[in-house]
Amino acid sequence: MKSHYYLAQALLPQRHVGEALSEAKHAYTTCLENKDSSAELIGQFILKAKQAQWQAKETARLRELNATQALVEDLLNQQLDRDKKDVEDRFARQEIGETGRREEIEELEREADERRSNIRKAFENSANPDTVERVVPDWLIDPITFEVMHDPVVTSTGVSYERTSLHRHIKAHGCDPLTRQPLKMDQLIPNVALKNACSEFLDKNGWAVDW
Repeated sequence: MKSHYYLAQALLPQRHVGEALSEAKHAYTTCLENKDSSAELIGQFILKAKQAQWQAKETARLRELNATQALVEDLLNQQLDRDKKDVEDRFARQEIGETGRREEIEELEREADERRSNIRKAFENSANPDTVERVVPDWLIDPITFEVMHDPVVTSTGVSYERTSLHRHIKAHGCDPLTRQPLKMDQLIPNVALKNACSEFLDKNGWAVDW
């Protein structure tokens, strides 16, 4: 178990996030099988690795977004140059006078500035996650620690908890946190559907780890 966890810790700073996450999950599973108290610590590491994985995707997304914005603005400038050349050509052919030439060019530049402003605003909204309200759904939160879950289990009452926090509660109190009725660890059922939902949410919203 320790070798997998240590390897995960070494891989994460090197940005081998996928490998680090895989090794950490292996260590976590081994801890659960051996009832090792390190499971909670490794569970927290898994959340941090998921956050790092999301951050890497977000960085790549922003890099691509910036490149796309630069391309769009370049195309806008090229179109402006063509339109202005068309005005200059018509002026050279004496189809329009000096006043008409100046007014048309000013109008083209005004329209281009407006389009450029709209483009930058649109890309800024796409790049800045703070423009969208960040909300962590209640079903993602462990009722004991009020932290994000990644390995939920459900009790006979239908309430789900993070596995390691509920294990700790049972060791200390020997009862269900809600009903105070006697509860043993072998009565807990993995909530697979919720676990998958938590994983999917964190993949898209890594910021939630620090909620």
